Amino acid sequence: MIKVIQRKAASAKTISQTVFRSSGYMSTDIKEISSVLEESTGNINVISSAVGELTNTVTEISRTSSQAHLNTENTKKKMKSLEKDVHELRKAGEDITVK
Repeated sequence: MIKVIQRKAASAKTISQTVFRSSGYMSTDIKEISSVLEESTGNINVISSAVGELTNTVTEISRTSSQAHLNTENTKKKMKSLEKDVHELRKAGEDITVK
């Protein structure tokens, strides 16, 4: 009977040591996972910041593009008006020459 108790105690001791080592390995693994998660969080913050900067850049490009389009349209209107004025001046010049 004592032999059985000793074997069971030895077995329990072995299991306890295995559990202790496993918990140590788990602790190390969890620390590594935590480190990776912290690094990932930093990367996500960098990406988020870059996306914000890109959004600002796209907004600025859109604004300047709209302004450029408006400037082009205004220039076209002025050119048509000038063309009309030149045509009228040419006609007036021809009228003066004929008289």
